[in-house]
Amino acid sequence: AMVFVCVPYYDTSLLAEDATVECQSREWATAAAIASVAIALLCIGFPLLLLVMVRRWRRGTSTQQQRISLLVHSYSDRAWYYETIDLLRKWLLNSAVLWVAPNTRWQLIFGAFVTFATIGLNLTLRPYRERVCGLAANAALVQLQCTYIVALAYYIEDEAVGNEDASTLSGALLVSLNVLSFILFVAYLVRSSAVAAADLNSMVTTPTTAWHCPRGSYACFLSHYKQQAGSDARYLTDVLGRMLG
Repeated sequence: AMVFVCVPYYDTSLLAEDATVECQSREWATAAAIASVAIALLCIGFPLLLLVMVRRWRRGTSTQQQRISLLVHSYSDRAWYYETIDLLRKWLLNSAVLWVAPNTRWQLIFGAFVTFATIGLNLTLRPYRERVCGLAANAALVQLQCTYIVALAYYIEDEAVGNEDASTLSGALLVSLNVLSFILFVAYLVRSSAVAAADLNSMVTTPTTAWHCPRGSYACFLSHYKQQAGSDARYLTDVLGRMLG
C-alpha cells in the first residue's frame, strides 16, 4: 500500500518510501499495477476465498470440517463468516488507511469510522463463541478508537498541533485509558476463572442419591452411536454412576 503514498514536492510528487521515485512515472506505474493486483488477490480475494470454503465445507465431511476448524472455532455457529470480516477489517486499518488522504484529517476519520463500525458489528452480532474473546476484541477496538478521537481533537487545519503540553496531556490520557482497559480485562479474566472453577468443582463433586430401579430396567439409555458423541456419553455415564450409586 505504501506505493500509493506520495508526498508533494514543488510541482510534482515523490514516493514517500523512496524519494528517488516520482509518482505518476513509468516506474511508479509499474509498481502500482503490481501492488494493485497483489491487493486484489491477497487482501481482498483471499478472505473471500476463505468465505466460500467455509460456507461450502462447514456442514461437509469430518475431514472438510477439520480443514476449516481454525477459521470457525472462535466464532459461534451463526457467525461462521466472521473471519472474513475480521481479515478485511485488519486490511482496512493496517494497510488501506495509509493511502486514504495521507497526513490529513480524513485519514483519521476513515480509521475512526472503520473502528466504530467494527465495534457496532461486534456488539450487534456477538460473533465470538467465548464471551472473553469478544470482550478482548472490543477492548482493543475501544483503545484504537480513543487514539483516533484524541488525534482528531488535536488536529487543526490538516496539521498536527505543536503544543507540547497538549501532546503530553493526550499521551497521558491514552496511556491511562489503556491501563484502565487492561486492568478491567484482567479483573474480568480472574472473575471468569473463579466462576469456571466453581462450575468444574460442582461437576466433579456431584450430588448422590439412592435410585433403585427394578431388575432388568434402566433409568435412562445413553447412546454413542455418533462418533463425536462418544466422549460425551462416557462422561455422562460416569457422572450418573456417581450420582445414582
